[in-house]
Order: sequence, then C-alpha cells, then structure tokens
Amino acid sequence: MAAGLAFTACSSDEPANGGNNVETGDFNYVAVRLCTPGSMGSRYEDKEPEYVNGSEAESKVTNAMFIFFGANGNISEIVPNVTINEWKPGTANTIDKEAKTVVTLKGSSIKPESVIAVLNPPADLETTIRSKGNLDAVRKTVGAYTSTESGKFVMTNSAYNDGTATGGGKNIYAAKITGAIFDSYEAAQATTTNTVDIYVERVLAKVQVKKNTTFAVKSNNITTTDSENNKTDVTIVPEIKGYQIINTTSAISLVKNIDNVSQGWDWNDKANFRSYWATVPSSEVSHLTWNNISGENTTGAFSQYLCPNNMDSSLPLQAGMTSKATKIIVAAELQIDGKATNLIRYLDKYFKEDNDYLTRMAYELKTAGIQWQTTESDGKHTGDYAVEDLEVVRVKTDDNVHPYRITVKIKDTALKTKPLKDETVYSDFIASVKPAIEWKNGLTYYFAEIKHIGFNHQRSELAALIRNHIYDVTLDGITGLGTPVFDPTEDIDPERPTDEPESYVSARIALLKWRVVGQNLTLE
Repeated sequence: MAAGLAFTACSSDEPANGGNNVETGDFNYVAVRLCTPGSMGSRYEDKEPEYVNGSEAESKVTNAMFIFFGANGNISEIVPNVTINEWKPGTANTIDKEAKTVVTLKGSSIKPESVIAVLNPPADLETTIRSKGNLDAVRKTVGAYTSTESGKFVMTNSAYNDGTATGGGKNIYAAKITGAIFDSYEAAQATTTNTVDIYVERVLAKVQVKKNTTFAVKSNNITTTDSENNKTDVTIVPEIKGYQIINTTSAISLVKNIDNVSQGWDWNDKANFRSYWATVPSSEVSHLTWNNISGENTTGAFSQYLCPNNMDSSLPLQAGMTSKATKIIVAAELQIDGKATNLIRYLDKYFKEDNDYLTRMAYELKTAGIQWQTTESDGKHTGDYAVEDLEVVRVKTDDNVHPYRITVKIKDTALKTKPLKDETVYSDFIASVKPAIEWKNGLTYYFAEIKHIGFNHQRSELAALIRNHIYDVTLDGITGLGTPVFDPTEDIDPERPTDEPESYVSARIALLKWRVVGQNLTLE
C-alpha cells in the first residue's frame, strides 16, 4: 500500500550521491518514482479499506538512501544523501504523494537489477548496510528505527507477494529496474513511463486511544464476610488511575518480512503493492509496573508510535497465560465509598481484611486435622492453631513469587512454641489448599490485546501490530474487578486470572491512508 511523498533529489557535487546534475562520465542513470505511504489498515467485514494521509511530521522526507543489487542479489552500489525537494499528489487513491528523481550510478560497472529505498535513514545505517552484502541480509537488518521527529520517520520498500490475496507467489522485497537504466541523464530525466516505481511504507505502527462519549465505569456489588462470619453487601467502584500500552518492542526489520507467511484471510494486496501481515524479529517486550501506568494519560486520550509486534498472536489467550502481544492496559484502584479497599477472594467468598481471611483459614486447618502438640511435665498437650499463629504469604513456584496469589502458613515463631503434631498432614494441606487472590490496597488493572483483522468475512482473531497501520482504539467502559496487583513496584506481565469473576474493559478498535480496520474488542 502506498501513500506517498513526492520528491526529487537536489544537485550534488558527487555523482554517486544522485541528484539532478548532468554528468558527462561513463555513468548509469535510473529514473525513480517514489510513492510514500499513507496509513494502512485491514478490511473489516464488508468495509472497503480506509486510508488516511500521514500528518506533515509523519510524511516529511529529509533525505533518502538507495541500495542497488545485481542479478545475483549482492549489493552493487549504495547512493546515500539524496535530498527531497518537491512533492506531487499521488495518482492512485492509496498513494498520498509521489515524486520522480534521477539517481546517478558510478560506483560499479555492474548494472543493477533491483533497488531498495530507505527514506529518512538513521545516520549509521549506511555503514551497517555496507557490511550486509546482499539483498536478503539487507532487508532483514534489525535496528531501532523508532524516531518520531518530523522528517525522521523511517520508510522502506513495501513488501508483498505477486500471487493471490493469500499469497502463493513470489515475495517482492526490492523494486525491479531491469530495462530501466539509461546511459544519459537527460534520457532518464525525460522519461515518463520507464521509471522504477518504488512503493514505501513507514516501519512503525501507530496506536490511537480515546474514550467513547458513553464511556462508563460500572460498579460491582459483592458480599464481604468478616471474622465473625457477618455478611455485608458493599458496592465496589474502580477508580481509573491511568492508561498505557504495554508489551512494546524496539526491534524492527528494515523491510517488512513476509517469508513463510501463511494465512487463510486476504493478507496480500498485490494491486496496491502491499501486504497486511508479516513476521517480526523475536525479542523481549518491555513491561510496566502499576506505578508506571498510574498518572499516565489520565484522560484516556493519547497516541503512541510502536514497533511492529505479532509475537504470540493467536487468540483467545487462555486464562492464566501471558503473552508478548502488545496490549492496552488500565491501572485502577478499587474503592468503597471513595476510599481504597483491600480485597481478598477465597473460593466464593470475599474478605476485606487479612484477619478475616486468616479466620477462615484457621477453620480450614482445624478441619484438616492440623494441630500443635507439646510435651510438658504433666504430659502431652494438643490444640488448634489460632488466627494469631498464622500469616499471609504470597504463592511461590520454585523461586518465582506470584504477582497476586496468596495463601496461609503457620508463623515460624508459632512453630517454635507450638510444634506440629503431624508434619505430613500440614505439608499435604499446604500442597493442596487453593490459593486466594488479593487486591492489595485495591490495586488492579484491566487489559486487552490489540487485534489485527482480516478481509472479506474472514475475521481473523489475531493480536498484532503491523507496520504502517493505525490502530484506532475506542474504549467503551470498564466492568468487573480486574486483575489484582499485590506490589505496585513489580513489573506486570498481563494475565487473566483462572477461576475468577470475569472483568472487562470494553473497547472498539479501528485499524486505519496510514490504513483503517474497524472492530470491537473487550479489555479483560
């Protein structure tokens, strides 16, 4: 897909840098038409793809670099520092603007057969590219091409397959220039049809978040139980503290990688020289703490440019599992009458205080036959452990502490004065007791994966950010209690609790010349 910038190269004293100067040496000349991208999206049900042009900052091109390849795929020449001057309106509805320029080749006697253009290349990219050697290595070059300053958005050749809407043909990564090489500058400049057409796209994706005018946070009516087994009906209201995007990456391949892409939906758009799916470099994702989210984007309206990410794209995500998919996340505080409340859920009961939960667990220990026994001068004495003998601890798996699950244990100090009558019975209880979950001080979060949608009634439930797409997210509201947070300074790896009441943030997403996709999604 291309929305474009039109530009021409300015004159230069060095022919290898391209430009409009007329050369008289034994050089080759390539007429290039560059079409820069607008936004990209994916079709949603019966909707045709929608396109929005990039902003001035997103579309400005300060310079370009052309990488030429011979018939064997090896680099034949690199022409850097081609400056951009003029733009013209695009000739197709998917092209914003375009430009024609003449690139002068003098660095090699090998006439190239293909070319990759890099618009707004980072300062050190030329050195990196020269070490790569061939087209395959160049296009797979991974870097942090993440600048979002005006005139610094990196754009490179769009990748597509020359087969059907679901692929099956040859992947096109570089523009073919066979038969379009001229012996004179004048001939290259004069041509109107025999140009090398290069369609480019931004390497970043963009997420836009806003709240619906009907956005609402629903209250939750539950019943709490105290240590005396008294029941109280309470209303819990989540107070939103901040909005963020989590599980972001900083790794981007120079050209979109569609090697081995196999999808049943229409991911390929040969007619518009673009594709709507890719393979991204495997990398770790950045996590956030509750404190990182709280206080950020408090109005619920913000936008962010992100690296593509479709690692762990399969949906739905199973309960209790985490993934690397990029997500919208909302930090909140559970409140009763405007004040933060601690909340513990054990089986089907809610407790507001640790002591209430420990009272229930003391009963559980007693039921399991766990007693202490001491030997005194007057014989053996046994008894049940009291609430004051117990403490709340976080569940551990090996050395990993669970982010919000808790359980109970007998205090070490109590075991010294009240040793276990039967250690095996206690060990079996600890191994089998169902953990509780605790919203410590009411801290919680809600999240949902950002989804990428397919075409023509083939709705594709895939969590993904694809380059040069805008993901336009409208939040409709929040229900439920969310996922608990025990420690607000610990990194969150969003997961859906198992066997817990469902909680949701309702959101409507439109993937947007940048390209637009509409969808409804729910943040859980």
